Amino acid sequence: MAWLTQAHIEDRVQRDVLLSLADDDGDYSVDSRVIQSVAADAEGVVESHIAGRYVVPLGTAEEALVDIAAAIAIHRLFFRRGEEAPDHVREAHLLAMRRLHAIRRGEILLLEAIPRGRVARSSMDAADRVFTRSTLRDL
Repeated sequence: MAWLTQAHIEDRVQRDVLLSLADDDGDYSVDSRVIQSVAADAEGVVESHIAGRYVVPLGTAEEALVDIAAAIAIHRLFFRRGEEAPDHVREAHLLAMRRLHAIRRGEILLLEAIPRGRVARSSMDAADRVFTRSTLRDL
């Protein structure tokens, strides 16, 4: 399930810049296919980094992970065009990767993600045994 949306990316990039990076068919609109592709790539990067500590895939993601994934996706938009990303985009990408490494090392904890190794336990008690020595004796 995708948790990084086109709206998350559009909120972080000026419209004219986004058009120049994600309008592949020249119709002066952002191609959702392009955004979905870079968003899926960014989600994959995030989830692969946190998979050692948290259960993935994430159904939803907390805002810190959305920020990280958006920075990665925006950087990929420039990369796919073969353009050099502006300094602020490169710096945001580097910071995002540093934050992912800190999450992986346990220096930053995620509040909403399920830690790996913690599995929900059943609260059901076992029913009485149906087959015992005495019930099987006469068979």
